[in-house]
Order: sequence, then C-alpha cells, then structure tokens
Amino acid sequence: MLANSTNPAARLRQQSAATLFRSAIVLAVALLAALPASAAAATPMPLSSVETSSTTVEVRGDQLPLDPDGGAYRMRGDLLGRWAVLKTAPWYSIPEAPSTLCRPGQEHFVGCIDRNHNRRCDSGDPSGELRFYYMTWMRYEPATGRLIKGNCVHPITSGTGDFARTRGVLTMHDVPAGPNNVRTTYRGEIVLNARPDEQVPLPDAREAYLTGARGNSC
Repeated sequence: MLANSTNPAARLRQQSAATLFRSAIVLAVALLAALPASAAAATPMPLSSVETSSTTVEVRGDQLPLDPDGGAYRMRGDLLGRWAVLKTAPWYSIPEAPSTLCRPGQEHFVGCIDRNHNRRCDSGDPSGELRFYYMTWMRYEPATGRLIKGNCVHPITSGTGDFARTRGVLTMHDVPAGPNNVRTTYRGEIVLNARPDEQVPLPDAREAYLTGARGNSC
C-alpha cells in the first residue's frame, strides 16, 4: 500500500494519537473476529455451487502503483483489477514508537478472482466490487526517512456482484525495492457466498494483525 508514494515520514507533523489508533485497532479486530469461518476448503468446489454453499478461495499476488499519491493501484496475481483508497486519516506518529507511522482508512477493489490463472477476467470468474476497512503501519529509518518495512490488514466489509455475500481478509507487506521503490505483496482468504450465521474468527489473520500492531506500537 506504500508503493512509490511520497514518504509520509518526511512530511509528518508529530501528533499524539494513541487514543485514536487504539480505537481503530479495537474496530479492526472486531471486524476480524466477526468474519466467517472458512468452508471445508480441502475439496475444491465448482463455481456453480456458489449459489448454495460457501467457497473459500486463497489469493496472493502483487499490488502495483498507478497513482499512489492519489491512492490508485493495480492488482496482479489471483486478484485482477483496480484498487483505490477511498478515505484515510492522516499519518500519525505514536509516542511509544517514534520511528513508526500508522493510519486507518477505507478502500475498494473492482475486478475479479482469476480462478483459471489466465491473467484476464473471464465470464466464469467471480467479479464485482469489494470494500475494505484497513489499518496500515510502517517503520522507517529516523535519519533518512527511508522505509524499513510496512504491513497492513484489510478485512472485507461489503461487496457487490459475485462478491455481494463475500467475507474474508487480506494482508499486505511492503519492502524496499531499490533506492526509490517499494514492492507490495498481498495474500489472504476470500469466502464467496458466506453464511451470515458463520461468525467465528480467522485466527491467523487476527493474530498477524495483533502481532504487527503490538510490535509497532500501533
């Protein structure tokens, strides 16, 4: 999510925002806890069964910048389409971790899940819009402002089209790729046609979120 964007550390005004971000963490964890369980994913299910039962799809790939300062990206890999940041709060520095910045926000994805991996959205690929809440945190070098690493968690909040009853969560990881670039990778689980009464936690995603948040004091 930080790919090629203007370095927020270089323009940050120090602000005390511990209360804001602890509240945001409570919201994000609550969303993660409410996500449905994966369906019995050991046996692949045909798309025709999506109408009657849930299907869990594991996704991974890269996020590529189009206009990162404007919040526009392209998704490559299992997700094909456009990703856009809709709303964000300012970057904040937490007093307990002065070399770490955090920010919550909202975003959406418009495209498809490339089920047959032919690098295009076919008529049989689930498609539509997915909306997310996110929390991102980045750690940087105090002397230069250069990124050390970044992580973010993206629980799905709603969807349209084939994603109308979708739940799940994505995580993203940012690492430096040369002096001025950043590589962003994503992975996660998307549950198509999720049952609203299946509300059990996704432990791996929630624990990854809490571990990252604790480690970066966000």
